[in-house]
Amino acid sequence: MDRYALTGVLGADSRRIGAESVDVPETIEPHAHDFVEIALVVSGHGTHISRTGTDDAVAGSVFLVRPGSWHSFEPITTMTVVNVYFDERVLFEHLPWLFTDATSSRRLLSAGTSSWTAPAGVFGDAVAWATSLEQRPQAPFMISVGLLTCIMAVLTDFGDPDRVEQVATSSSDLVWSAVAQIVADPAHEWSVPAVAAAANLSPSHFTRIFRRELGTSPARFVAQVRLERAALLLVSTDLAVARVGEQAGIDDANYFARIFRSAYGISPKEYRAGIHLLD
Repeated sequence: MDRYALTGVLGADSRRIGAESVDVPETIEPHAHDFVEIALVVSGHGTHISRTGTDDAVAGSVFLVRPGSWHSFEPITTMTVVNVYFDERVLFEHLPWLFTDATSSRRLLSAGTSSWTAPAGVFGDAVAWATSLEQRPQAPFMISVGLLTCIMAVLTDFGDPDRVEQVATSSSDLVWSAVAQIVADPAHEWSVPAVAAAANLSPSHFTRIFRRELGTSPARFVAQVRLERAALLLVSTDLAVARVGEQAGIDDANYFARIFRSAYGISPKEYRAGIHLLD
């Protein structure tokens, strides 16, 4: 399976946000990458496949693929897809407001791939902004941030004209804000009390809301995020396997190897050897 680096897709000039329109007349083989990809299906019909399952890919379909996750397309008729690519850190540095909403946070942070169908008008706006982004590859960085902001706003509830803006005070929104902190720094010594404190909730209440929102425990989610970070480091750096575990927040090398194999079905060394990084 091939793995694409952001520098290989956008060029080695330190660009962190970009877009391109591609025609998909035949199968795009499974591949992974070290950046966030949002695929907007403009026309055609096919199937999108990822670690989270298969989905129909039709006009209006939106697929958000997280770093380290793989996906592929199998067209039934030729598809046109507009892809938006960006460094995940851009979300935390420039679009933190996205994590004040449970729905958008779930789409952005859930493991694997998120998919949904956008209303025609909203989808058209997103494609227009993405096309503008594609046409401005040398635009100043903050112009690219502005275009990405428009894309994300119309693809989430923030694009709803009837939305009432308010400070995140609900338990759900506070939990998702804490989730964003975990994803931004998985190597931190997170514990349930520490994460709950970040959300300004008691540990028991936090755990209950966390399970409701994410369908898993805080401890399991932290482990998931650390393994995703480790998978990225394995194929994007030459760090020793033990050092990869440490940088992902897993200090015990034997434990790291064991839980990585449990999650991915192969050892960290096999994972590194089996994915070809294209840059």
